[in-house]
Amino acid sequence: MYDEFENQLSIEFAKIKSDDKWLIIVDIDYDNINLSMFYAFGDKKVSLVKQAPYWADWYYGEDLGKCNGGGIPSDAANEIDKELRVDFIANHPYHPETRWIANSVIYPGPAIPGGYPFQFSLINPTDVTPQDNKYDYILFYCYEAWPNYHTCMSSDEMDFYYNGAVHLISTLEGFYPNREVVNLKLSDAKMQGHPYTVILHGLDTRFGNWVHVLNDNTYTL
Repeated sequence: MYDEFENQLSIEFAKIKSDDKWLIIVDIDYDNINLSMFYAFGDKKVSLVKQAPYWADWYYGEDLGKCNGGGIPSDAANEIDKELRVDFIANHPYHPETRWIANSVIYPGPAIPGGYPFQFSLINPTDVTPQDNKYDYILFYCYEAWPNYHTCMSSDEMDFYYNGAVHLISTLEGFYPNREVVNLKLSDAKMQGHPYTVILHGLDTRFGNWVHVLNDNTYTL
C-alpha cells in the first residue's frame, strides 16, 4: 500500500515540467471504505520589482476620502496599504488550472506605535521635536493632547509613513530570512481616551513561503 502511494507520487512528480518543483503536502484519509491520498506539488514564485508611488492628501482613516474632497470610500491607511501590497506581495502570473498558496506562515504580531512588541522601537530616530504630532513615529500616530493634532495627512506625510512601513517590513524580513511577506494589512484605528483621543495606523504582516501549485489531486486505492 505504501509502495503504491509512493509510486503514484513519483509518476505525478515526473510529469511536471519545472526546474524547481517540490512536494508541498501529502494527506492520507480513510473513510472506512477507501484509503485515499491527497497530494500537491509546487514551485517558487517570481519576484516583483518595487516602484515609488505618487501621493495625494488623504484623511488618516475611517474611509473619509481625500482632504480636498472625493476619494470616498478610501483613506490614507487604505492607500498606503495598496502600495505596500504592490511592493511586497508578488503579482503571481496566471497559469492554467493552477493556483498559489502560502505555506509555513508565521505571524509576529501587530506593529502599533507606542506598543510595539519587538526588539526595536517605532519611534522616529530623526524626529527633531518629540511629541508634537509631526513624524514622532515611523507609522502615523496623532495624540490629541499634543500640539498639531490633525486628521488630514499631507502628501509629504503619506510618503514618510509609507517609507516608514517599508522600512519596518524590510527590517522584519531580516528576522525570517527563509520566508517572505505573504500577507499584510496597514489599517487605521481611533482610540477614544479620557479625555484625549489617539488616531493611528497599525501594521499586520505575515511571513511564509509562496508556492505555485502545479498539480494537486486525490488518489484512491
